[in-house]
Amino acid sequence: MNGHAKILFVIAALFNVAVGLSWLVAFPLVQNLMQLAPAEGSNRMILNICAVLVLTFGYAYYMVSRDPAKYRPY
Repeated sequence: MNGHAKILFVIAALFNVAVGLSWLVAFPLVQNLMQLAPAEGSNRMILNICAVLVLTFGYAYYMVSRDPAKYRPY
């Protein structure tokens, strides 16, 4: 994999980690900045599940950037 693809996957990983952590840790602030409706009850649970999924994709992108041949199935 060339250098540009590695940079792309690192940037994608960092973006996903930033979004996932902001949803998990600072959602009230994100909610106000993006003018979203309040997430309460089961909607908050769905939001947390989505945040963990986004973090998982960030981890997968990071692993691909480190060793593309080994983590090609990701």
